[in-house]
Amino acid sequence: MEGAFVSCTMIVGFATLPLHIGMIIIGAKYKDQCPVEIMIPIYLIAAGAAGILGSLYSFGMSFRKQRDEESEEVGPLCSLKRLHTVIQLLLLAWFACGSFWIYKNYQPNYTDPNSPKYCHKTLYLFAFWSTFSHYFISFIVMICGCCMLCVFYICYIYKYSRKDYDMPRIFLPKS
Repeated sequence: MEGAFVSCTMIVGFATLPLHIGMIIIGAKYKDQCPVEIMIPIYLIAAGAAGILGSLYSFGMSFRKQRDEESEEVGPLCSLKRLHTVIQLLLLAWFACGSFWIYKNYQPNYTDPNSPKYCHKTLYLFAFWSTFSHYFISFIVMICGCCMLCVFYICYIYKYSRKDYDMPRIFLPKS
């Protein structure tokens, strides 16, 4: 099961790599062109870099796991997993902040660069839609995960509903 998760993570990481590179490029190109919220370009740069690093980490961990399956060494690998978990939690908080900065300023002024509500149209719309795409991808992954869990549960129940197996006590009605 862990192998399937790592494979799925690698596929999603590879598929979103162009998006993360685009986030860095757009954020850097229009860094000083959003006075309505100066953190939007910084959010794009940091989120893009973090996405690339996360993908590289996933690739590295899968290759390391394949290489080290024979060895008994788990100490350094376990420490890396804990560090990765902490970093992912910080990135989740950063994503929440970025979402707040983007969505609270929905439809800024795209035409007057001297306005305090101005934000370059390309920068803002790219930030808006890239953040939305992250929400959408997360939603699709959660729906697929729930569907897979339901299928596994149904298969499990079917396996133990046949007469030649004893069903675990947890699924039997109280008598």
